[in-house]
Amino acid sequence: MKVLCPNCEKEQEVTEVKQETIIKVRGEDIKVTVSGYTCNECGEFIAKPGTDELEEAYKIYESKHGINPRYQGRKNREFIDEISNELMRISFSLSTIQTDLKNTLEKIRSLGDEGRFIVWQSQEWLQCLQRITESGYSITEALEDLCKLSLKK
Repeated sequence: MKVLCPNCEKEQEVTEVKQETIIKVRGEDIKVTVSGYTCNECGEFIAKPGTDELEEAYKIYESKHGINPRYQGRKNREFIDEISNELMRISFSLSTIQTDLKNTLEKIRSLGDEGRFIVWQSQEWLQCLQRITESGYSITEALEDLCKLSLKK
């Protein structure tokens, strides 16, 4: 088999070999076996493409010390990001509801004491709340309907 030798700077016949090397990970020597080729002309070791001895050393270190693998850490970060995004959406929704309620309360206050009493005592209040939960009816629309119904009484 011929492979480009970085030392000879040309394609040379090679022999497939496995070579052990020691890599320091966090101050600890980790023995890693690397697959590659040896140039038959100059003896240069050429690592196989796609081989990452540093990555392999970290996997061995993490396994040896019972540390979650780094790819698991990435999965955990993705999960945390997903939860954070969902919480932001919920927070935004709650903020919108709070704004809707504030605007509606201002409308109720503009009705005066009689209007407020009628709105809060009304059976339509419960019906509007039920419509909100069942059909996505907005809180503002529901409270506006309540105000209209209360004014009719």
